[in-house]
Amino acid sequence: MKNFQISKTELLRRCREAVNHIECPTLLCFDAPEHQAIHAVPRLIFQVSGTASHRFGAEVKVNVLESPKLLYCSRFGFLRSDYTTPGCSISFSYYPNYIRAMHIDYDGVNQPPTMRDVYYHSSNPLSEAGMELLNCIEMLHRYDKDEIAGKLLAPLFLLTLDELQGSESSSVLHVRSLWNEINCFLQEHRTEVISRNTLAKKFNISPGYVSNLSKKYMGMSFSETKLHYQLEHAENLLRNTLLNIDEIAYECGFNSSNYFIRCFKKKHGQTPHVYRYNVPLKKDEME
Repeated sequence: MKNFQISKTELLRRCREAVNHIECPTLLCFDAPEHQAIHAVPRLIFQVSGTASHRFGAEVKVNVLESPKLLYCSRFGFLRSDYTTPGCSISFSYYPNYIRAMHIDYDGVNQPPTMRDVYYHSSNPLSEAGMELLNCIEMLHRYDKDEIAGKLLAPLFLLTLDELQGSESSSVLHVRSLWNEINCFLQEHRTEVISRNTLAKKFNISPGYVSNLSKKYMGMSFSETKLHYQLEHAENLLRNTLLNIDEIAYECGFNSSNYFIRCFKKKHGQTPHVYRYNVPLKKDEME
């Protein structure tokens, strides 16, 4: 299989040419089966050409999409894609310290990820204006306003292109597969006590390399990444279950509820109890 490369200029050109042809979004993904959220960051996916079968949501529904379409998956969402015809897509992942633009080219034979995938990392994170758009999309969903939320995807798409255009983005080829495996393992075992040594032994690498991968792809140390997944799971449990604080601390792999509360308050500026009752309820939950 031949390698396939696309310059950042060409990637952005393809996106801008398709802007006027993008149809209304047909897929917004905000939830996931328990323990199966794949990404820890929001993603915006542009189906440039071809068709793909997307499995998404807590009930794992299937939706086949043709280009050109924009898809949004929140950091709590579950989304897996399988290409059904030759084509390509471009996804933007909004990490704390940078934006990742990923170009996936399906040759009709080998399902991604393959050697043809190309990644670009921006030198800066999403701007404050872009973060406000992401927050609005999430908030509108909380109030059952997905139709309005969908209309914000095109502005988010254009803003992302502008920011990548002005960023000193660098190309990264074929280096993410190992981190993908580690990332998925961490999320699937977020209720357990996982150390760097545990991961190093499992993936046959050094503990230092585990830290380097975490810093490179998450912009955080390994311990910060692990804590990020634990607190993300706690947020989900606080919003969607009636478990008490002790039970949630245990479910999220914390040794004590007091330590869990301290970590949660440091991140959110409020205790888990206050967070639970400050999260806006959906319209049907209010009735």
